[in-house]
Amino acid sequence: RSVVLKPLLAECSREFAYYVIAHEFAHAFLRNGPWGDVDDVELAADGLAASWGFNRPIDTPWGRRSSTGPSS
Repeated sequence: RSVVLKPLLAECSREFAYYVIAHEFAHAFLRNGPWGDVDDVELAADGLAASWGFNRPIDTPWGRRSSTGPSS
């Protein structure tokens, strides 16, 4: 597995950059599959990253996450 990070990540906040890195490593670890009872691959990656201590920030470069989005 490989994880490719874009240079744009260097322009983000440290908190967001760490979250993205953990989220992408979670995808690789899970092989884009489920995590526990979580079948959605994005929510699974968020959940595993959060279990490692890297929660998705409320404010992202694309705006605030929705209240229905992943949280931990």
